[in-house]
Amino acid sequence: MLKDKIVDFSTAKLAQEKGFSALTDYFYHEWLEEDSFDDPRSGDIRVFKEVGQVQLVKNSHVGCKTNRWCAPTQSLLQRWLREVHNIHIQNHFLNGKYAVKIKYNTNKSDNVYNKDTYEDALEEGLRKALNLIR
Repeated sequence: MLKDKIVDFSTAKLAQEKGFSALTDYFYHEWLEEDSFDDPRSGDIRVFKEVGQVQLVKNSHVGCKTNRWCAPTQSLLQRWLREVHNIHIQNHFLNGKYAVKIKYNTNKSDNVYNKDTYEDALEEGLRKALNLIR
């Protein structure tokens, strides 16, 4: 089954820092403290989530906040960049590799080259485009 790719955690975090706030079907949950329980069989403390561990979770549409990072699809984030920030991302196939051209400020552009997959090229292009936002 074909599905849109959800952006990587680092891209999701950067997007939210740059103002992306649309409701998404998934979010990344980042543990800010260790989550553990007492094992009744042995009496030991078992750690099952460590600080900084990240998990992709189905969103119940409660919004994203400090340790919950909205996880948009690549196409949704690409659309947000285009409609809100006038940053256009175009994917191309050149010499057996994928490349991305990022157009912004009507006459400036930047390129990402030599990625093996369309999604990898787009992901890097999205991160580069987000870094253009002040």
